[in-house]
Amino acid sequence: DYKPHDPETAALLHPDPERVQVHMLGDIPGVWMRNLPGGDIPDGACTFEPGLENCVVLDYTMSQLDRGLLYNLCPQVILQGELINESYDGAKTIHRGPTNTFQFPAVQKGLDGQQTGGGDAKLLESNGAVFDRAREIVEVMRKFILEQILASRKDPDKFSGPQSGAAAKILDEEHDALVQTMRSSYGEKGFLPLLRKALVAAWLLGHPAVPDIDPAELKLVWPVLHKLTPQDFALLQPALFQAVQLGWIGPEDAQKIWAANLDIPLKSLPTPMAPPPLPDPVDLAKTRGAAGETDE
Repeated sequence: DYKPHDPETAALLHPDPERVQVHMLGDIPGVWMRNLPGGDIPDGACTFEPGLENCVVLDYTMSQLDRGLLYNLCPQVILQGELINESYDGAKTIHRGPTNTFQFPAVQKGLDGQQTGGGDAKLLESNGAVFDRAREIVEVMRKFILEQILASRKDPDKFSGPQSGAAAKILDEEHDALVQTMRSSYGEKGFLPLLRKALVAAWLLGHPAVPDIDPAELKLVWPVLHKLTPQDFALLQPALFQAVQLGWIGPEDAQKIWAANLDIPLKSLPTPMAPPPLPDPVDLAKTRGAAGETDE
């Protein structure tokens, strides 16, 4: 019973000569990827495990919902009184007279004023309230499951405010957090180390298509989760321009931010040009003073 995270079982392992291949790479050509932080070693936490039990409950509830609705819509006969055309002898029910009608004894009133006989038959039908209650249970269970698996449980029909790009980000913030975690688990901690190992292996084997690049400089560029709205586009452009002017970032960095937000290849952009520097405040004051301008 081998357990990969138990060091005591490592002594029981031995190479299989038929499956061993000497590659001389100096490293294992593989990367173990963990799904989410936490959970069991070495697989990590399951994405949908927190909501599986509620999914089973929801599935069973949905499968019985239509049946319960039909059963409740079936009229139920309610009798008040004693039927005179039906009796029970201990083994079976005996019908007398017309079997499609209910016959009650005639109403009689005694000398003491007490009334005997008579009867009443009614049909009870559902008003559909049970379906409304069941639907509320289904909706609550659905929201719980979405919250447990880090998906969005916000209802856009109940969202106050205009349906803008900012509103879409708020509706998807839980799902965006899950995507960012997955990008880290399978990207920066999974695919990127594997890509670096592949590049080193290709370099050691002398592959002609190996680019002249340091594996440590490889980075993953993820597309933005939400496209820029016209308002975001109008704000990003002057913000990057001013940041370059103030020397906070370089023109190449600003171009990378621009390409990432527009989700376009960086190579398709022209060579970045440094914007003109900001005017010196002293020279600007002298120029304005010579022109007769004031701050009022």
